[in-house]
Amino acid sequence: MKKKIVSLASVGGLAVVVVGVAACGVTIEIPSVNFQLPGAQVQLPTPALKLPDLNTQELIAKIDEARRSGGVTALKAESATLKTMFASATANDFLAAVPTLPTIATRKIYFNDTENKWLSSTAFDALPKNSRSAYKSFDHDEDRYYTAHYLSPLTHARALDVANLHGVATLNGLKLLDVSYAAIAAPKLMAASGATVVGLDGDSSLAALYSQSSDTGSVSGVANRRGALSLVHGAYPSNISVRAQVGAGYDLIMMVDVPRRVSTEDKRAKFALDPKARPQEQLRALAEALKPNGLMVVYRVGVGVARGAKSGQAPIKSPFTSDELQEAGFKLLAFEQNDDAAVRQMGQLLRWDRALGVSEGELFANYTVVRR
Repeated sequence: MKKKIVSLASVGGLAVVVVGVAACGVTIEIPSVNFQLPGAQVQLPTPALKLPDLNTQELIAKIDEARRSGGVTALKAESATLKTMFASATANDFLAAVPTLPTIATRKIYFNDTENKWLSSTAFDALPKNSRSAYKSFDHDEDRYYTAHYLSPLTHARALDVANLHGVATLNGLKLLDVSYAAIAAPKLMAASGATVVGLDGDSSLAALYSQSSDTGSVSGVANRRGALSLVHGAYPSNISVRAQVGAGYDLIMMVDVPRRVSTEDKRAKFALDPKARPQEQLRALAEALKPNGLMVVYRVGVGVARGAKSGQAPIKSPFTSDELQEAGFKLLAFEQNDDAAVRQMGQLLRWDRALGVSEGELFANYTVVRR
């Protein structure tokens, strides 16, 4: 899962958005929905997000050709294609930053299966020669560097589009925490949009992969903007050192699933923040990391057919219940709002059906928006 940015000047409070995926290929207007959860007054904005009816064949052909090169070349083609889908400046600044991504030489990381330990090439070379045989090497070319083992990191564009509906006009000048970031491309692009970004993930292989000084630090981006990127790896919030590195004062927290081939479960899937921490502990830590009136966005994507369910149904849920969110001090703006139409259109444009071996109707998404 994951697998992943709001202008709070125009936002009166903290919002958390959890986004799911939607159907594609037709002109769809997502309506405004008003509803009330127990103990909370929920007021949704009146989104007028329209998904265009696109002739996708030429666009898809360009992506297929670019993917033969992979890496930044493929991301550029995907970005140009997704720009036909999104109208908000928040999403399009993110997509426009793709050409700023640097080329990357293939790098090796090493894994010790017995110790379940990953090392960068520098750390591996520092080992005594008689200890190196316990490690296997894994090559990461530019494509795997930017995407890890997931599909397109540009899924964040849809989460940013939804955040825009809740007051996020620009990423420029924001301090942002990307929880379970999964691969470096998305946080790098958000930094290139002018944000100061911290990427947080518990996957130790990412610490080995993104270990060079050039991976983080100051980022030059679109429209002469400058952002910054740092990465933190480990259990949050139970690991005191990790929590200290993450810090506080965030304008926005993002939690965005990166599509992968998994079957949705008939239960509430949890983000792998910290296996030792209960949802309430995770939420309290996230709330404390946010500024007053800060925004948190969670975008959930499900792929495959739900276990025990009919085809076309998926019980994909927010990682947190409405009660858990409210008990942590968040005000609900939207909760588990269906977004299947958007994710299915992204899936069509980016050929996820072929990559994942699923039909269009087996992609699902929803989002939740909360304010501290």
